[in-house]
Amino acid sequence: MHGAVFSAWPTLSLLTFLALGYVKQYTRFEDTSLLLAATLWGLLLTGFPGATEGLDGQRQFYGLLAGTAAIIGVLCFFARQKILIPLFVILPTIFLQLQFIVFASPRHAVEFLREEAFDAIGVPLSFSFVGYVLGSMVRGLVRA
Repeated sequence: MHGAVFSAWPTLSLLTFLALGYVKQYTRFEDTSLLLAATLWGLLLTGFPGATEGLDGQRQFYGLLAGTAAIIGVLCFFARQKILIPLFVILPTIFLQLQFIVFASPRHAVEFLREEAFDAIGVPLSFSFVGYVLGSMVRGLVRA
């Protein structure tokens, strides 16, 4: 299991919701398989920083984020509702960071939002946006 319990349980419930679309009695969203892949990658993304202890974590983390942009670009190329792909990739990271806001005192929560929120959520979100833009541009060029 990758990621902390605080990010894993909401993400697994989201995965279960998407996977139920493959059961005959439930309706399926468009791009269900792409959303499942995006959510699984987001769960792996939350678990990776804890696994890099003793390694050159900074270089590997940004390499992973570049891989995230590439994966989102490929998924957005094939998706019909492209905006959901980066959202589902970043949701496990947002779930993980919520524990620092929910369980902290109000003063510490404000301090976290002021000082660490961009590094924790903004950096992966910006790489997700880059992948979204690249996938959309390539799809637009191929269709033209």
